[in-house]
Amino acid sequence: PLGRNTAPALTLAALAALEGGQDPVLVVTPADQTVTHPAAFTAALHAAVREAAGGGITILGITPDRPETGYGYIRAQQDGAGLAVAQFVEKPNLETAQRYLADGG
Repeated sequence: PLGRNTAPALTLAALAALEGGQDPVLVVTPADQTVTHPAAFTAALHAAVREAAGGGITILGITPDRPETGYGYIRAQQDGAGLAVAQFVEKPNLETAQRYLADGG
Protein backbone atom coordinates (compact mmCIF):
# COMPACT_ATOMS: atom_id res chain seq x y z
CA PRO A 1 0.00 0.00 0.00
CA LEU A 2 1.11 3.47 -0.86
CA GLY A 3 -0.43 6.79 0.13
CA ARG A 4 -2.21 8.49 -2.75
CA ASN A 5 -3.75 11.50 -0.98
CA THR A 6 -7.20 9.93 -0.97
CA ALA A 7 -8.65 12.26 1.69
CA PRO A 8 -8.19 15.49 -0.31
CA ALA A 9 -9.59 13.83 -3.43
CA LEU A 10 -12.64 12.58 -1.52
CA THR A 11 -13.16 16.02 -0.01
CA LEU A 12 -13.28 17.57 -3.48
CA ALA A 13 -15.63 14.84 -4.70
CA ALA A 14 -17.97 15.39 -1.73
CA LEU A 15 -18.01 19.15 -2.27
CA ALA A 16 -18.75 18.68 -5.97
CA ALA A 17 -21.57 16.24 -5.14
CA LEU A 18 -23.19 18.86 -2.88
CA GLU A 19 -23.24 21.53 -5.59
CA GLY A 20 -26.69 20.45 -6.75
CA GLY A 21 -28.13 21.36 -3.34
CA GLN A 22 -28.91 17.78 -2.36
CA ASP A 23 -27.24 15.43 0.11
CA PRO A 24 -26.28 12.43 -2.04
CA VAL A 25 -24.86 9.13 -0.82
CA LEU A 26 -21.21 8.77 -1.81
CA VAL A 27 -19.71 5.31 -2.21
CA VAL A 28 -15.92 5.16 -2.03
CA THR A 29 -14.28 1.91 -3.10
CA PRO A 30 -10.47 1.86 -2.87
CA ALA A 31 -8.67 -0.05 -5.58
CA ASP A 32 -6.48 -1.99 -3.12
CA GLN A 33 -9.11 -4.55 -2.22
CA THR A 34 -9.92 -8.01 -3.47
CA VAL A 35 -13.55 -9.09 -3.63
CA THR A 36 -13.72 -12.88 -3.48
CA HIS A 37 -17.49 -13.13 -2.91
CA PRO A 38 -19.15 -10.60 -5.26
CA ALA A 39 -22.73 -11.43 -4.18
CA ALA A 40 -21.91 -10.90 -0.49
CA PHE A 41 -20.05 -7.68 -1.29
CA THR A 42 -22.98 -6.40 -3.34
CA ALA A 43 -25.46 -7.24 -0.56
CA ALA A 44 -23.26 -5.48 2.02
CA LEU A 45 -22.92 -2.46 -0.25
CA HIS A 46 -26.70 -2.24 -0.74
CA ALA A 47 -27.22 -2.42 3.05
CA ALA A 48 -24.58 0.29 3.56
CA VAL A 49 -26.23 2.57 1.01
CA ARG A 50 -29.63 2.11 2.72
CA GLU A 51 -28.07 3.01 6.08
CA ALA A 52 -26.32 6.03 4.59
CA ALA A 53 -29.50 7.20 2.86
CA GLY A 54 -31.07 7.33 6.33
CA GLY A 55 -28.32 9.62 7.57
CA GLY A 56 -25.80 7.08 8.81
CA ILE A 57 -22.15 6.79 7.95
CA THR A 58 -21.16 3.27 7.01
CA ILE A 59 -17.85 1.50 6.56
CA LEU A 60 -17.30 -1.94 5.07
CA GLY A 61 -14.38 -3.95 6.35
CA ILE A 62 -13.05 -7.46 6.79
CA THR A 63 -11.77 -9.37 9.79
CA PRO A 64 -7.99 -9.58 9.37
CA ASP A 65 -6.26 -12.95 9.27
CA ARG A 66 -2.75 -11.57 9.87
CA PRO A 67 -1.24 -8.43 11.39
CA GLU A 68 -0.97 -5.75 8.72
CA THR A 69 0.70 -2.35 9.01
CA GLY A 70 -0.25 -1.14 5.54
CA TYR A 71 -4.00 -0.79 6.11
CA GLY A 72 -6.29 0.85 8.65
CA TYR A 73 -8.15 -1.08 11.35
CA ILE A 74 -11.82 -0.53 12.22
CA ARG A 75 -12.39 -1.18 15.93
CA ALA A 76 -16.10 -2.02 16.21
CA GLN A 77 -18.53 -2.51 19.08
CA GLN A 78 -22.03 -3.97 19.18
CA ASP A 79 -24.73 -1.34 18.65
CA GLY A 80 -28.26 -2.73 18.53
CA ALA A 81 -28.60 -5.05 15.55
CA GLY A 82 -25.32 -3.93 13.99
CA LEU A 83 -21.87 -2.70 14.82
CA ALA A 84 -20.71 0.84 15.51
CA VAL A 85 -17.23 2.18 14.85
CA ALA A 86 -15.52 2.64 18.19
CA GLN A 87 -12.24 3.69 16.62
CA PHE A 88 -10.42 3.77 13.30
CA VAL A 89 -6.65 3.34 13.43
CA GLU A 90 -4.76 4.25 10.27
CA LYS A 91 -1.87 1.91 9.51
CA PRO A 92 -0.90 0.78 13.03
CA ASN A 93 2.62 -0.33 13.89
CA LEU A 94 3.31 -4.08 13.93
CA GLU A 95 2.94 -4.47 17.70
CA THR A 96 -0.47 -2.77 17.66
CA ALA A 97 -1.63 -4.80 14.64
CA GLN A 98 -0.59 -8.01 16.38
CA ARG A 99 -2.55 -6.99 19.50
CA TYR A 100 -5.64 -6.20 17.40
CA LEU A 101 -5.41 -9.62 15.74
CA ALA A 102 -5.02 -11.35 19.13
CA ASP A 103 -8.08 -9.44 20.36
CA GLY A 104 -10.16 -10.84 17.47
CA GLY A 105 -9.47 -8.38 14.69
